[in-house]
Amino acid sequence: MLYKIVVVIIIISIIYTTIIGLEMSFNDATEKSKQALVKNFTVTLSLLPVFKYYSATCLKFIELLDFISSIYDTNISMYHNPKISIKIFQLSTDPGIAWDRFLYIVKYAKQRKIFIWISAVTRNTLNYEYSFFIKVRKLGFNNVGLTLSTYNSSVHCKLNTVLNMGGNVRLVKGVYSGDIADWSIVTNNYLICAKKLINSGNYHTLATHDFDILLKLYHYRPNFINTIDLAFFHHAEDYVNHMLMKMPFVPKYKTFYIAYGNYSDYLQSNIFNVDIARSFKRRMRGALY
Repeated sequence: MLYKIVVVIIIISIIYTTIIGLEMSFNDATEKSKQALVKNFTVTLSLLPVFKYYSATCLKFIELLDFISSIYDTNISMYHNPKISIKIFQLSTDPGIAWDRFLYIVKYAKQRKIFIWISAVTRNTLNYEYSFFIKVRKLGFNNVGLTLSTYNSSVHCKLNTVLNMGGNVRLVKGVYSGDIADWSIVTNNYLICAKKLINSGNYHTLATHDFDILLKLYHYRPNFINTIDLAFFHHAEDYVNHMLMKMPFVPKYKTFYIAYGNYSDYLQSNIFNVDIARSFKRRMRGALY
């Protein structure tokens, strides 16, 4: 049985990397960012989480911040400008070292008025992501937001805490394996949490390709499209533009998520963390169902 599972994972991984390519370079990412700007999309830039090259990773995030400063007017709005997304343990497997490097990046980004999202990764990292956010907010930094995944049962409690702090949330269903198996619950969680974000009146991001949810939210509160950022994977650009054309609304804020690096290394590093089967279905359909 284990042999069959391994074979299936290998086959899916090969097809996965064939569809999206083996690698995206820094230059590729910057070029795609410039193209997105022309098409009235902003961007969130990141590195694929390989969880090695820790020392160099910090410098690569600084490189991303410098790039954003070079092509965007970051004086307009820290929240609505391009952002970067960081997975805590990309910086180090040691929480203390990861914190020091994270705080250095946050300070550097703050000087340049650039916003940072802390990414949601695995069940093993959720508490660190949450605690890093709480800690950095208490230090007075308002250029950091927290990604929360409705794939995890802790999402409601954490969302309420972040909102009570006046914080910013990027809501996702989840690419990495969570603790909820029933996808209808994941979807319902998303709808419940999204309504809370809309009602908060603060800046937040809804990252989803589930346009059924977006349509329900539009009927729930039509003006949400003027206050909430809608975020999508850049590799699904054609699907996203196709679906946006069918929607009865035009979002004011739109973002493409672009992560660069080696996809083969990424899959090898996350083979037991990523929900590969569901992720593959999403790639095939172009939608995060």
